[in-house]
Amino acid sequence: MTRMHARVVDVALTIVGLSLAAALVWIVWLAPEPVVVQAWVTPDPPTPTPPTSASVTVTSIPKLLDALADNAVAEIVVADGTYRVSPAASQ
Repeated sequence: MTRMHARVVDVALTIVGLSLAAALVWIVWLAPEPVVVQAWVTPDPPTPTPPTSASVTVTSIPKLLDALADNAVAEIVVADGTYRVSPAASQ
């Protein structure tokens, strides 16, 4: 290899080295802020609200049975004076 070829190789390596150094400086100090891309998130479907609980007043056995069969009824009230409730000791 002649001195001329050696000099060309030396200049080429210097240019490559300076290019890499410039790229590193740009990446580390001069690069713009990274762009944050948020993934599309599908929202959860709304939770169905339970039906409102109902309070039912019954005056007969058939109405009591109907109220017991209805899952929407939360409270069953027997109308005052409809049935006589005896103490347990009298049975």
